[in-house]
Order: sequence, then structure tokens, then C-alpha cells
Amino acid sequence: MAAAVLTAAGATSAAAEDGGAGSDTAVIAAADGGTIAGTVTAESDGQPLGGVSVIATGSSTPSTTTTFTDENGDYVLEGLAADEYLVRFAPADLSLATEYWDGAYALQDATTIAVDEGVARTGIDASLLEVATVSGTVTRESDGSPVAGSVEVLSDAGYWSASIEPDGSYSVAVAPGAHLVHFSSADDTAASEYWEDAASYDDATPITVAPGESRGGLDAELSSRAAITGTVFVGGVPLTDSVIVEAWSDGEIAGMAYTQSDGTYRIALPAGDYTLRAGETQFGIDWGIMFYPDARTLSESTTVTLGSTVDTPDIDFTLEPGADIQGTVTASGASLPAGGATVTALLWSSGEWREVATVQASGAYRFGSDDPFIAQESGPLPAGEYRIRVEAPGFCTRYSGGATSLESATSIQAAVGATFRNINVVLTPSCDAPAPSLTLSVGSVRAGGAITVTGAGFSAGETVAFELHSDPLALGSLTADQSGRISGTLRIPASAPVGAHTLVALGAGASIQASVALQVTAAATGGAAGAATGPDRLAATGAEIPAVPLFTGLVLAVLGAALMRRRRAHG
Repeated sequence: MAAAVLTAAGATSAAAEDGGAGSDTAVIAAADGGTIAGTVTAESDGQPLGGVSVIATGSSTPSTTTTFTDENGDYVLEGLAADEYLVRFAPADLSLATEYWDGAYALQDATTIAVDEGVARTGIDASLLEVATVSGTVTRESDGSPVAGSVEVLSDAGYWSASIEPDGSYSVAVAPGAHLVHFSSADDTAASEYWEDAASYDDATPITVAPGESRGGLDAELSSRAAITGTVFVGGVPLTDSVIVEAWSDGEIAGMAYTQSDGTYRIALPAGDYTLRAGETQFGIDWGIMFYPDARTLSESTTVTLGSTVDTPDIDFTLEPGADIQGTVTASGASLPAGGATVTALLWSSGEWREVATVQASGAYRFGSDDPFIAQESGPLPAGEYRIRVEAPGFCTRYSGGATSLESATSIQAAVGATFRNINVVLTPSCDAPAPSLTLSVGSVRAGGAITVTGAGFSAGETVAFELHSDPLALGSLTADQSGRISGTLRIPASAPVGAHTLVALGAGASIQASVALQVTAAATGGAAGAATGPDRLAATGAEIPAVPLFTGLVLAVLGAALMRRRRAHG
């Protein structure tokens, strides 16, 4: 054989060298352009095959050159420009398998042939094998009745198919080798599958057939399927435009359907639990994505249970025009990774920030369609309050407004169908730790009253002491959680002077970490001294109880008891 080298196309190349000893191809002079010549025979008996199509396809051009073998099985492909060629042999006799030179059934396994101007390549022969046949029956598992549809046989060498006959039988002629067999049902109440009851391509079991082999008994019993049905509404009216409704299971799309002109849809699926989503259109995203039932985020959705025989109806959606958020992601001090940054839109819903949509970006980003041929201002985001998070390996996570935490990020109030631009974020390799901050439930409190304080940016597990300044009054302490947040109630001493004060948070060494203004007003009655309460502790700093009033109260109580005894004696 001639020397072979691997080409970029994945095929091997038979190099045109000198056609010396050990070579079964020859290189000779050609008068006009290059040529490829050879003979095609049947592998079974060596007889020449006439009428075989011989097609040469160049590596650097999509054009092809075709000829046919004569009665002796000989052919010549003439006028070939200098190039690397793939040669395919397609017999007119369908009992023989199509192949590439040199004995390959798959394109990626073929060997290319190098051709130069004025040079003839001879001995490019082929010996064609008989096809194999696979056959069987396709029926419904529930009652054994035939199922209408087709059977597809798939492999690297090609694709073959045949319709299922009315009695459920099928027969497909295929090239020798390993294949996957797929049973495709034309009736959505019967589930398509691969050989050996596999639901997906990745789980399918291959079969291997030899030349001329007739492989029978590849039967399939298709399980029954029911359907999830419903209607998509806009403004209380069924949507007449086509919208995609998707059914998800285990993080993957299990099925989908387009709505009809009356807004209805039907998705036939195997029995199971599904998450339903609607909003995307065939030509981009015009509507805010919604999950069932009327949920704006996946985390708030409810799964729909489908049985094997009875449809699950009335899984309806109400859509509104979606909003879009656009901007840029850039890096300072380093380059973004090849995959760009992950940009996530988080929606405030049901008391927490929830992920709605994610895109990859290096430079400009948007959550709506980026198809330049679609004039579209809307996007997939349901109306609400949003914050943007941007993440990339090797960079500090940033949020809208340049914040380093979600709590301090800038919010975007997205109205129905609105588009927000210039929500730009700059990433840096290092993160500056956010300074501790405090927030009060109210800005004014009576002396002796309580106030709720929250904070962020503290060290995890840190004990934070509080004082009322300027004349320090100890109020107690709170402990930061694992995210550096604190939350609790502080009681202002009844003795606190009326007027403007500053509530300060003290760290190690009694240094002030954060502060916030607080107005103290006159107490209505006497009150207790400072104390702090939080979710994991009760921290008290003592009580202010005037000594003279306490002593007077005790004396009056003793005298009252003596007077009561004297009255009983007189009685």
C-alpha cells in the first residue's frame, strides 16, 4: 500500500509517491488534468460491476466529478484539478452496499487520494459487499395492535429507513457494521423508542450485522402515552400567535409543542412529573417566560403529573410582553476567559431573589434575541424588580451598580415590555471586601423603646457590640452569621438623652466598624435599659431601676399588710 497520513478532514491520504514495490496503485502521466481510474467488482464472486456511480469530491472545493463503470467494471475520472479526493462507489444494484475508497462505509473512515495536474492515479479499485437486512414488527404494548410510523437505522456509515407496514412489519437494507435502530411512531399516543426499550440515543443498544446477513426479530412494543394540554392566554383572550410550550424533566426538555391558532397546545409524553414553561416564540422571544401555574421563576413552579392513559388538561398560561435588560461586560486588569462571563438576571419574588435567565457574554449582552434579522425590543423577562449578577473564573463576582454583594446591588424596575440599556458591569481579578453597614427599622425611637437593626459586611461568626454615642451607652451585642449578616433588636435606655445620636457597631479593640444616625425622643414612661436580641442569642447589659422608688414601694407594702391584719382583728 502507498504511505498514508492523517488529514485535517479526519480521513487518511494515500500519498502519490512513485508507485513502487508493494504499492497497489500507480501514478502515470495524464494529458489534461489529473485522473483517477480503477475497477469495481463484487466481493462475493469477483465479477465486474457495470453501472456503478463513482463520485470524486475534492477537499478544497465542494464540487464533484462523477462517472460510471463500464461492463468490465472499469472507470476513469478525468480533468481533476490538483487536490485531495474522496471517492465513493454507489452501485445501481441495491443488494450491494455503497462504500468509500478504501473499503470504508463512513465518511470519516475514508482514505483520500492525492491528485496532481497531469498525473493519473490508477488502481483505485473497489470490491462491494452485500447489504445486510434488519427486520421485525412494531406494535403497541397495551394491546398488540400495529403502530403506524417508520424504522430508522443510524450509524456513522449513513442513514437508512423504511415505513412500518399496516400489519406492523418492516424491513430495512443497511450497510454491514454497527447500527442503532429507532422505532418512530406517527401516533403521539405511542412512545417512540430505540432498540431494547431505550428512550434516548445515548441509551440505545447497537446491533452489528455482517455482509448479506438477514437479522430478524428486532421487534418493538411501544408504550402508551397520554398528553398535557392547555391554552395560552394574553389579556384573557387565547393567543393567536404561535408560542412554544415546553415540558421539562430532570433538567432536560422532554417534549414541546407550538400553540395552535386558537391558543391551545398538546404535548404527548410518557407518564411522569413535568415542569411546564411557555413564552418563547419561533422567531425569538416576545413574551415574558412563565412557568405553571402563573409562576415567574422555575423555583416557584409546580410540577404537573401525567398518567399513561389519561390526558392532563387545563394546564393554562397567561402571558405578558417580556422585558429585556442590556449592557456590557468588560474586564479591568485582565482579559475575560474564552467563554466570557455568565450574566444572570435575578428577580425579587416571594420574599427572595430568584434566577430568571442566564446568558454568556464577552462585551455586549442582552437576555432577548440577539438575531440581527429580528427587530425586537422585548425580551424574556417577566415584569418585576431585577438585579444583575456577573461571574467569570478568576474574577470577583459583581452586581448591577458595581456592587460586590447582592444586597447592595442596584435594582432595575422592569415594566411590562420595557427594555433597559447600559446596565454595564466591570469585572476585576481582586475583590475589595465590602465595608460593614447598618440599617435601622426606623430612624426615630423613644427612650426606653426597642429598635431592629440589620447589617452586612461583618466577619462570619464575629460578635458585634453596639453603643449609643456621643456619650457611650452600651446596648448589647449580636453575632454575625456565616455570610457576615447580623439581625436583632436593641433596646434604648430610658436614661438616653433626647436628641440626635449615632448608633455604632464595635469590632475587635472597640474600633467603630459601622454607624447610623438615630433620633431619640422623650420617653412616655420609665423604661428598661439596653439589651440586644437576635435569632441565636439574648444579650443583656443590665437594667436601670431607681433605688429610692423601689425602697418606698417596699415600705408601703409592709404597712399595708399590717393594717389589713389589724382590721381583721377588730372585726
